[in-house]
Amino acid sequence: LKAGTKLDMTLHWDRKGWIQLASGELTVGGQKLSEGDGLAIWEENSFSVLAEKDSHFLYFDLSG
Repeated sequence: LKAGTKLDMTLHWDRKGWIQLASGELTVGGQKLSEGDGLAIWEENSFSVLAEKDSHFLYFDLSG
């Protein structure tokens, strides 16, 4: 994800999410993530992912 790019994501009520940041810096729902960080997401209908620097990350959509 290029620096300055923002993704608006949705999460179904019965799903959970996990973001694993491989490189760069992200802000996810107000939380700052640095290279190697992971973040669990649940009980959210939507959230945003903002690339503070050029970033590579994995997003897992998991059953609740």
